[in-house]
Amino acid sequence: MIRIKDIAERVGVSATTVSNVEEIIRQAKVWNLDGLIACNLQPGVIRHLHTLYQKPLVSLDAYLEDGGSYINIGIDDFGGGYEMGRYLAAMGHRRILMISDNDQKVDHERWLGLKKGLEEAGVPVSEGQHLIVSNIYRERLVQYKQYKELLRKQTALFFSSDLYALEACPILREMGFRIPEGLSLAGFDDLFCSGFMTPKLTTIRQDIEQKARMAVDALFSLMDGDEQREWVLPVELVKRGSVRRIEKREEIFV
Repeated sequence: MIRIKDIAERVGVSATTVSNVEEIIRQAKVWNLDGLIACNLQPGVIRHLHTLYQKPLVSLDAYLEDGGSYINIGIDDFGGGYEMGRYLAAMGHRRILMISDNDQKVDHERWLGLKKGLEEAGVPVSEGQHLIVSNIYRERLVQYKQYKELLRKQTALFFSSDLYALEACPILREMGFRIPEGLSLAGFDDLFCSGFMTPKLTTIRQDIEQKARMAVDALFSLMDGDEQREWVLPVELVKRGSVRRIEKREEIFV
C-alpha cells in the first residue's frame, strides 16, 4: 500500500492509507475523496464501501464479478500456477503438493493453473494434492509437523505465497528434510527476501511496483469514465536453486 501512496503523490495526488473499514468510510466522507483504492478487502466489504460512497473505486485481487463503478486489479494467478506446474513437471517431479490457507479466489486460481499445467505434461493430479493449512502462523507450524508423513511422499512443495515457503523452510529442515536434495520448494510473488533464502526460492514473480502504478492509473481511468472492469498484471516464472531436477531412475526408487 505504501507504493501506491508514493506513486499517487508523484503525480500530484494526495493519498492516505487507512486499514479499518469504518475509518475508510469516515475519512472518505470527511475529506470528500475523489476515489478509493482498496487493498486486501473481501468482495462483500468492497461492495459495501461502494454502496455507501458511490465514487470511483479500485480493488486489488478481490475477484469482483458484478458491475459498478469500480475496477479490479488482479494478476494472472491461473497463468502463474500453470507455468509452475509445467516447470515442475519438466524438472521431473511427479509427486507435488500445493500448500495454501484456503481454496478461494486467488489461491483457487493458482491451484487450478498448477493442476492444468501438470495434467498437460502428463502428470495425474488429485484434489488431495492441495493441502489447506491454517492462516494462523503458530498453527501452521504445528500442522507441518503433523503432516510429516504426507510431506515425505512428495518431491516438491508449491506454496501459494513466498511467505509460507520462507517460513516453512527452517521447520522442514528441523524435521529432517534436505532442501532441495530431498524436497524441492517453490512459491508465488517473488518477495524481496526470496532471493536471499538458502537455496534461493523458485517462484512466480508479480511486479508490485507495476501493480501499484496500475492501481493509480485505473483510478484516473474510472474518473474519466472508462468502462473496463478487469485489469490483469502478467506474471513471470523465476527459476532458482530451490527446485532440483529429478531423474527418472530416482523417481522409480524414491
